[in-house]
Amino acid sequence: MSRASIEEIEIAISTWGREAGDYLDSHSNDFTVRDFHSGWEVGKKSEIQETAIVQYIPVRASIEWHRNVTVADELGKLVSWPAAEAAISTLLDDGPSPVQVEGVSIEMTIALVLVLRFVDGFDGSQLKVSVDRDRLPSRVTEVVNFLRSTKRYSTRWVIPLSPDIDGPVELEPNVFVTPLSPEDLAWALNLNVLWPKNYREFAVARSQYQYGALEVLHEGAGGGQIERYERVLELALVLSRTSHVLPVGYFETVRLTPPPSGSLSSSRHGALSRSLPQWTKAEIGVFAKAWHLVQKGSIPKAIDLALRRLARTAERSAPEDTTIDLMIAAEALYLSELGNGELSYRLSTRAGLWLDTSSLGDRVRTKNLFTTAYSVRSKVAHGNTPTSKDLKYDGVAVTLQEINDQVLRVLKLACWKALEASEQGDWPPNWDELIFRQDSPTT
Repeated sequence: MSRASIEEIEIAISTWGREAGDYLDSHSNDFTVRDFHSGWEVGKKSEIQETAIVQYIPVRASIEWHRNVTVADELGKLVSWPAAEAAISTLLDDGPSPVQVEGVSIEMTIALVLVLRFVDGFDGSQLKVSVDRDRLPSRVTEVVNFLRSTKRYSTRWVIPLSPDIDGPVELEPNVFVTPLSPEDLAWALNLNVLWPKNYREFAVARSQYQYGALEVLHEGAGGGQIERYERVLELALVLSRTSHVLPVGYFETVRLTPPPSGSLSSSRHGALSRSLPQWTKAEIGVFAKAWHLVQKGSIPKAIDLALRRLARTAERSAPEDTTIDLMIAAEALYLSELGNGELSYRLSTRAGLWLDTSSLGDRVRTKNLFTTAYSVRSKVAHGNTPTSKDLKYDGVAVTLQEINDQVLRVLKLACWKALEASEQGDWPPNWDELIFRQDSPTT
């Protein structure tokens, strides 16, 4: 579609929008206006300062079009409508309509629901609405660009990190890491993915209330492969972050701001946070590498189990539960072959051997760390409580949380190495050969 024809389409729709606004102003007694629950909206925005005010609006007045079909019919009789109808019909060649109103044509429904934005008021006796003429040109451009796209829907996972990027970072076709826009942040609040404190408005900027997002673009509602993307996201976050982060939740919307429709898919109902941990460009680069490692769908079951158990530790409140998850992950990585003999010895020895280091001391310390952790795991699994005697590492008294933190760090590195070895067809390793290779004298 040429630029000239796009301009003609926008002119045709805008001309009808202005004429429709004039008709509605002069026939305000011919249709009913209702007040609807509104919710969080983006108010003032400053593109220069990159800030926006998100505020809670309890109600908005609008027209319920399925109850005002006769008015819609009259708007279809306006002189400018045939050209606008033809323009919208041309755009619909790229996919089905995202909105429907019973008794109203598809083209008119798009014009009424997507194109016309209203400002509301009260004349002293009843609610009034009028077309927002100031925003009409930009709104028409937004709608035209939206309808020209075959990917009219997106699913967004809200990530409680503040990404230090200016725009989307592509992970694979139609999948991006991106800053969550103020409009999407408002939508996350309306769907209870996030819940605010007691204030009624707040300012979004790079330095505050700036969340990250994984955005997946798709053609229709219910984009499919949701479980796959959520799994890959969680595993990539586990691999790439030193501290655990889980997505707050995800939701689906039409890719038009403000979205005319959306649905909550899943949520942990996180509290809205002013200050989030920064997600640097370098860290996002590591995340992208982790994404590519785990997204291929052919991860060996042992590594997949280990990563899923590491992800689960982020939701544990008791350190004993975390220890159980960590040791299940360790067993998956280091005890992949059948056999029950000397589990603790084999597991701890292999944890030290698999470490990327030339230091014998580091390997021994890692072996001792896993020996301690596995012993604690056995006590917890059998209903016993670890004592101070059990919580010693390298001869020093430590807390169970400190043991867990060190084990988690080692297991993340081990999973990285295992995934890279798997890509080369070298997983699982021949542990016996690895032991003798480490013991071989050098010349």
